[in-house]
Amino acid sequence: MTADAATDRIVAEAAGWIVRLDHAQDSAALQAWRQWHDADPRHAEVWRRFGHIRQAVPDGARGSGPDLAAARALRVAADFHPRRRALKLLLGGAGAGLLAAAGYQQADRAGWLAAHRTGVGEQRRIALSDDVELMMNTGTALDVSAASSGIDVRLLKGEIMLEGLASAAPLRVITRHGEVSSVRARVAVRLQDGATRVALDQGDAQVRTRENIRSRMQAGDTARYTGSRIVAEDGRAGREFAWAQGVLIADNMPLEAFLAELGRYREGLVRCDDEVAHVRVNGTFRVQQTDRVLEALAAAHNLRLVYRTRYWVNVGRA
Repeated sequence: MTADAATDRIVAEAAGWIVRLDHAQDSAALQAWRQWHDADPRHAEVWRRFGHIRQAVPDGARGSGPDLAAARALRVAADFHPRRRALKLLLGGAGAGLLAAAGYQQADRAGWLAAHRTGVGEQRRIALSDDVELMMNTGTALDVSAASSGIDVRLLKGEIMLEGLASAAPLRVITRHGEVSSVRARVAVRLQDGATRVALDQGDAQVRTRENIRSRMQAGDTARYTGSRIVAEDGRAGREFAWAQGVLIADNMPLEAFLAELGRYREGLVRCDDEVAHVRVNGTFRVQQTDRVLEALAAAHNLRLVYRTRYWVNVGRA
């Protein structure tokens, strides 16, 4: 057996133990795991690395029991291997029954297996063809497929801008709520917990929900859709594209809502006290300079910043 094959086997076995121990921590399972762990120094080393990585799955992640355990195993194995190879590896290894059903769905929904990803505060441009450009905002995950019939972008989490003003090929952005189709257009799509938000800056587009409800959009329109309904929204669509220029525009925005948006671009938590939550914020702010933005807010609105840790900031009255 080659060294790579041996590592693959150990990673698959360790992922299977994550599923088993997280789902049922009985004495027999713990004893069997200990025997596996101590049988080979390579087992212990892989398990040690798993212990550092597995915390990347937040406690508040959706699912529980085998669902969350399997998702955690996939997330950890993906740190050892390219994500799609990790999936193939785990489906053929220990714990395959749980991983194939629950783990894949959980990991896929979270975007862990996506071909393209951005981290917190990261933005990235991707040329999908000579005349189609995609920009990914912070915390985004997606897959792309291209064919003679057009380009499909499967948005798993986060926010994108898709620009194909010079392209005659159809462009589709697919989310769990439905899809947005456009030709010769600039469109922004943001996937939120309960809905997908769409803004059209130029061109024409059509929204089709998972339940086949359809609506046409024209330049300047914004809309939010779920699997079963489409709601047109007021507001200027151009502001939905400000992030692509690295800025966040606030127009009489409550401080609580503003901090929620700003918090997407920095590690950790940004919170405010209830007594200042409704302070109105106006202005244009650089999303890559979140500390400076917080300092400017504090100075302009007589607020106080309390850093409980480097990653936890609370905003209150000075």
